[in-house]
Amino acid sequence: MPTRVLWIEDGAKAEVKTYAPPLRTNPRYRLDVALTATEGMERIGQREYDVVIVDIRLEPGSDPYWDKLYRKQTAGSGPARLGLELLRSLLASTDSARRTPVWIRPSTFGVLTIEPEEQIGKDIAALGVTAYCQKELLQDPRALLRLVEQVEKGKSASATN
Repeated sequence: MPTRVLWIEDGAKAEVKTYAPPLRTNPRYRLDVALTATEGMERIGQREYDVVIVDIRLEPGSDPYWDKLYRKQTAGSGPARLGLELLRSLLASTDSARRTPVWIRPSTFGVLTIEPEEQIGKDIAALGVTAYCQKELLQDPRALLRLVEQVEKGKSASATN
């Protein structure tokens, strides 16, 4: 059975040509793509994934919750980091109205983003997410595949502990 991978990336329409082929051509993987925070949360609620890769900068989509949060973040200084909020809502939320699927674990997630580790490393580490890759200006077509493999390796290590 192939490893089910969800990639939540607002730039995926453009970046899928660069990053997705090593996963799409490998029979070990089944790649789904979500283009917004709303779509990512919907897909997470619909099915279980073995690996979820999240961009930190996401568009909100149609859900009023994400739209309101996006507007609030973009009103301040700096970019909206809805991907970080999506991770928080899944891994650290105490809001009982937002039910988290039982398969959600920090070891399921990786972060592929333009954001430097110095800016978000502490935030994602506090959530237990250890798999991280910064997008480079010279886009490495195997970056997504390597990050998925890093998440898989981390899950294997945590399963044996």
